[in-house]
Formats: sequence, structure tokens, C-alpha cells
Amino acid sequence: MRTRAAVLTRSPVDGYRSRAACAIHLHRGARETAAERDALVAEACADDEALASRVRKLLAASDRDGDFLESPALAGRAQVHGPLPDAVGDYLVVRLLGSGGMATVYEAVQENPNRRVALKVMRGGIMRRDTLLRFRLEAETLAQLHHPGIAQIYEAGSAQLDEGERSPFFAMDW
Repeated sequence: MRTRAAVLTRSPVDGYRSRAACAIHLHRGARETAAERDALVAEACADDEALASRVRKLLAASDRDGDFLESPALAGRAQVHGPLPDAVGDYLVVRLLGSGGMATVYEAVQENPNRRVALKVMRGGIMRRDTLLRFRLEAETLAQLHHPGIAQIYEAGSAQLDEGERSPFFAMDW
């Protein structure tokens, strides 16, 4: 039987990118106490305090997330749709196409140039740094992809809706 120290010294060839990644793997598998985890991180990161600090931050984030894949996103949050906004920026909203945990998609008409678009607008009430970043990265990723089966992004920005705060959106071909 191998000791934890032996496992921690596995090379990248054995399936671990670093000893720090191994510490994270062991933490998730065994769910050590805080003291055991601190000792494990100290041993895994040896004399690299910057790496140890990063691993501690990753483990703390893992603790906060819990088993996020075990429950639906935004569980318990009502999926209530208010009235359609008349416009989002320079886009006149025609109808609701669909809605998910993070955003609502509308069919809309761009005023100039005159064309139909799918307009994805981030939901109010979930605008935190991480969700805003995820929304922005989605728009940036789509803007870089060019394939007939992938919608092209026309514009990304934020707009004042009928009431409330500014909401991020992106317009894509329809």
C-alpha cells in the first residue's frame, strides 16, 4: 500500500499535472479535515508558497461550490417571465424564443441595418462577477467561431431595459 507521500510525488506521466493537482485530487476523494488538508497542501507544494496559496484558494472555491452538478442550476428560483421589453438597445423585441437559467432569448429586429436577430439578454438578479464573465466569454467565443451551424455575433453590449439596471446582451443571426 502506498502512502499519501508516495502518491504526492507521482510524476505528470502518472496522470497528475503537478503535485498541487494531486493534492486537489486527494482532497476531493478523501474529504480530509482542515488540518489534514493544510498538511497535505504544505507537503504537496513543498517550498513554493505561491503555488500553495493558489491551491488553498482552489480548495476553498471547491468547498464553496459543493456538489454543484448534483442539483439543477438556480434550483428553487422561479422561472417567471415578466412582460416582454419593448426594446433592448437598438433592437425592437418581437417575441420570446426561449429562456434558461442565465438568459432569455428574444426574436428582435435591428433598426439599422434592418434585419431579424436572436437577442440573448442576461437575466436580472444573477449579475455577479462570475456570471457576467461567463456571459461575456460566451459572446467572445461565438464571435471567434465561423461555421454554418454556429450563429454569428453581430453586437455585444449592455442596455437599459424597461425598468431596472443595465443588462448585458448579444445579438446574433437568426
